[in-house]
Amino acid sequence: MSKPAASPESLPDDPEALKHMVEDLRGQLAWYQEQHRLAKAKRFAHSQAVPPEQQNLGRFDEAEQQVHREKASPVRAHKRKAKQGGGRAPLPDHLPRREIVHELDAHARQCACGCERHVIGEEVAPPACWCIRIVAASTAPGRIAGCSVTMG
Repeated sequence: MSKPAASPESLPDDPEALKHMVEDLRGQLAWYQEQHRLAKAKRFAHSQAVPPEQQNLGRFDEAEQQVHREKASPVRAHKRKAKQGGGRAPLPDHLPRREIVHELDAHARQCACGCERHVIGEEVAPPACWCIRIVAASTAPGRIAGCSVTMG
């Protein structure tokens, strides 16, 4: 690509030479316009978009792809390590263990209708010491035909 003339005085007088220069400048302009279009497409295109002129590029490097396929070695299978148990280690056997169970008295076990409430579970308090387990019973109204109290 030649440089354009700097001033009108330096242009040739021959019309054929001028036509040649105009054609050369049109070719340069087309090249720059294409470069500008490609730069905009690259800058503002979606990350997954491939320009149409680059879609067929994979066809021309088949020899390289064949070499890479031949060099690739299969990956050996491996076993994962077993997960290590997390949390605290169990208490030693020589430590004494106690379980404190809080029983409800007869008045607390009595339902509003007069029947006895049944134990449906237990609540375990967070221990102050890992050797002691504190348990309290959870109760619900009795499931007898005459009980008028409903849960909820």
